[in-house]
Amino acid sequence: MSGSLKEVTLFGTLAAGLFHSAVTVFIIRYFDYDFDTESLTRGSQVWIALGSFFLGSVPMYLYLTYGTISPILVVTSCWFLVVRTEIRRGPGEPFGTLYLGLWPIVVALSIGAFWLEYILIS
Repeated sequence: MSGSLKEVTLFGTLAAGLFHSAVTVFIIRYFDYDFDTESLTRGSQVWIALGSFFLGSVPMYLYLTYGTISPILVVTSCWFLVVRTEIRRGPGEPFGTLYLGLWPIVVALSIGAFWLEYILIS
């Protein structure tokens, strides 16, 4: 990988992670989740911040490095599922809370989709 390609990959990965983090803040503010940031522990805040960053950056890194689109599709599908569920939600735990709290599962699913796509295109 050439020097400029590494820079593009790094910039794209960071930009995607920051963009997803900004979208996460928008979701929390727009849907007015029952929790406020003051009631979250510092560890929970760090967990959600890391998760929202990794949910954006890992699929983008895999796309920029290997040219696979499936990890982005997995995360995007989960994000749209969150928005759809939040718009129609009734009483109970918001799906977005699960998406942000259990983000390693979504990242693992996107890596699994990458692995399958990479095997198929190789």
